[in-house]
Amino acid sequence: MTEVFQTLYNMIQDSTRVLSKGESAEAGLIEAPFEKVDVIFLDVVVNRTKAERYENAVMAELENYPDPRRLSEGPSYMELAINLGLEQVDALRLMAMGETLRLWTIESGKNRGMDDATARTMAARGQLNISGYDATLSYFQ
Repeated sequence: MTEVFQTLYNMIQDSTRVLSKGESAEAGLIEAPFEKVDVIFLDVVVNRTKAERYENAVMAELENYPDPRRLSEGPSYMELAINLGLEQVDALRLMAMGETLRLWTIESGKNRGMDDATARTMAARGQLNISGYDATLSYFQ
């Protein structure tokens, strides 16, 4: 974890939780309102209220991304992890948080109509990306 992105890491930890595939968010100690986001390897539960409180701070943190042009091109979870000094699971949590905040969409083989096994194989090879991030846009406004 780099010091530069420690605040981003803390926001991710506070507003998201990881679930095993198929695990119910309702059965755990997940605070409502939440959104469950499928990130192929696992599910991420995002506390919408907390995430919305962090939206501007997340965007400010992303201004420090080593190559902002790459964010707009749609990096994979692997690239996000490396450039933000995060573990890959935390990059997946960030991807889910950003989708919940409508900063981007998650692009995977699954949402391109592929079966689970194929989507998982593609994701393992790094083909699990965000749609591209532009600080001036919200993709679902």
